[in-house]
Amino acid sequence: SEMCIRDRGFALHGSEASADQESSNVHIEGNVRLVTDGGLEATAEVADYSDNNGMVRMPGAASFKRSWMNASAQASRFDRRRDRLHLLTAARGEILSGESEVAPVVIVADSARLNQTDGIMVFSNNVVVDTGIHLMDSTQATITLVSETNALDSLRLNGDARVRATVDESGQFRSMSAANIRVFYDSGRSERIVLQGMANGELAGHGSGTGTRISAESIEVLTNDSGAAKRIDATTEVVANLGLPNRGQSKAEQEILADSLRIVSTDDDYFMASFVGSVVYRESDELI
Repeated sequence: SEMCIRDRGFALHGSEASADQESSNVHIEGNVRLVTDGGLEATAEVADYSDNNGMVRMPGAASFKRSWMNASAQASRFDRRRDRLHLLTAARGEILSGESEVAPVVIVADSARLNQTDGIMVFSNNVVVDTGIHLMDSTQATITLVSETNALDSLRLNGDARVRATVDESGQFRSMSAANIRVFYDSGRSERIVLQGMANGELAGHGSGTGTRISAESIEVLTNDSGAAKRIDATTEVVANLGLPNRGQSKAEQEILADSLRIVSTDDDYFMASFVGSVVYRESDELI
């Protein structure tokens, strides 16, 4: 037989239960299922519920889902009064776009906090994000959702943030890094990437060769649906290194310094670059 605890938009099911009348705590074992009116469903083998503070603690493996996400952890806690889910160890989240052709965003981290009311998810420590076209890592990642639809609005990477392309194609950034990186989304696809603080980026070159490298205090990239750059704006202490074809036994490189830089892609897969303010041009040869 199955037991069930119901209270104000919340139901907790399980095979067996034991209650402590003094503390109002209930221990539940076997096929534990949690269902809320807010759309959260959870499964686990063991759970402890406290009616005093509204906490459901799951000390072992548990999985969670809403219409727009899946999540799991090796230990977790759900605060039903605040509709807040804490993934305490080995956190994993999957944000669904709602469009079959768009890959979900998958995040793993040491821990996470998911706040349905505010539409915010925070993943902390050893964060790795896989968006299908990008692999990202940082100390912390904050996901913001659109309030009406729960669609992905933005992803902020804080602390030693890095982004790497999963495919090395012309027009794409091969890699990006900065103190903080924020990615803005539309219909599940990235449309703008902003790098702040010691920003660096490398565009894919020909073959596996070094591509154009850009460093600045901040870099903003507008992207198309495939992740390729449509426009790049770099500001403050800009340095652009442009790789040139090899000259015999030497490798030539151009370096341009400026206050700001704008690069715009053209219809024929070329880039037009314009440098503004205190422009300095240098060219060097390195033996190869």
